[in-house]
Amino acid sequence: MGTNEKYMIQLDGLRFLAVVAVMFGHWTGDVPALAGLDFIAGTAGVNLFFVLSGFLISQILMVNKSENRSLGEVLKNFYARRFLRIFPLYYLVIGLSALLHIPKARLFFPYLVKYTFNYPTGLLRAATGNMAHLWSLSVEEQFYIFFPFVILLIPEKLQLRFFYLLILISMAFRVLCSLMFEHPGVAQWVSYSFTPGCFDCFALGAILAYYKLNDPAKLQRLLGQRLIVYVAALTSIALYVLVAYRPNNLLTMVFGRTMMAIFFFWLVGMAGLGKFKAGFGRFIQWKPVVYLGKISYGLYVYHYFMPWAFGHFHLEHPQIYYLPATILIATISWYSFELPFNDLKRFFAYEKKRQVAKVVV
Repeated sequence: MGTNEKYMIQLDGLRFLAVVAVMFGHWTGDVPALAGLDFIAGTAGVNLFFVLSGFLISQILMVNKSENRSLGEVLKNFYARRFLRIFPLYYLVIGLSALLHIPKARLFFPYLVKYTFNYPTGLLRAATGNMAHLWSLSVEEQFYIFFPFVILLIPEKLQLRFFYLLILISMAFRVLCSLMFEHPGVAQWVSYSFTPGCFDCFALGAILAYYKLNDPAKLQRLLGQRLIVYVAALTSIALYVLVAYRPNNLLTMVFGRTMMAIFFFWLVGMAGLGKFKAGFGRFIQWKPVVYLGKISYGLYVYHYFMPWAFGHFHLEHPQIYYLPATILIATISWYSFELPFNDLKRFFAYEKKRQVAKVVV
């Protein structure tokens, strides 16, 4: 197995971990014994997805920029491929949700259609029914709209500075939220779900892509700083544990996501170089894990509808059916609906003069 193939497989394995964390968080929210842990897991999964997106998207754009392709050509291929991967399933699901009267689907349909659903999610503290999980897709889409221009128009020598600036903007935005909103719950959710509050995750992914392409030796040194990685991981966990005892904690709101994203910088970086070996490496390269990572978009989109769907059957323990049902539906969706659209990306292919990770976000 080549190094490029190995890191693509390991990144699919990380997608699996991200979607499992989100599903765990959403499906255990009403379990008293897991109070607080559900929020930590869900937050970790979403932040890992954001760092992955920042890394993969930035890498593709940087490679195309370095090969002196025209701005119009790169943007056409980029947006066409993103459209084919994301839009068909997304609009199918929100359309069916409205037709089936899934809770809050019709109420928030205008926001869902425009990919601005993260704004009512923040202001209403996620009181958005079975559509609640789709806020992160709005953030992703807003990122896709502006970030290509950041990569393609800002000179390479200034890119790193801009990425670090995005991290500071993200933290400053979260401080601003704490000052603007009297209700701490609203401040917490606005800082969490509004796009500026997510910039640090995307920026750290972009920094990772920059070093991987331009200074791999420095990236190796950064990834070797295990003490920093462990401190970041433990700090983020400690901050989010505070949520269980002190909801809407200011330290968690301002610093928690950044600390978690630093840990995911290391995690994605190691996988992005195919560096994981032994037990963990074998696990994220295990075929069932890689497959579930490949269909993680469908798993994410469908999973939060399971409580609503199985609520119609009055089963004693419906939770045991959520995972197999989600996997079954996502598998059918992948082969019968998503893959045909995904195959159309061949008409908008990037000419690979340098190796670029295949993006299935």
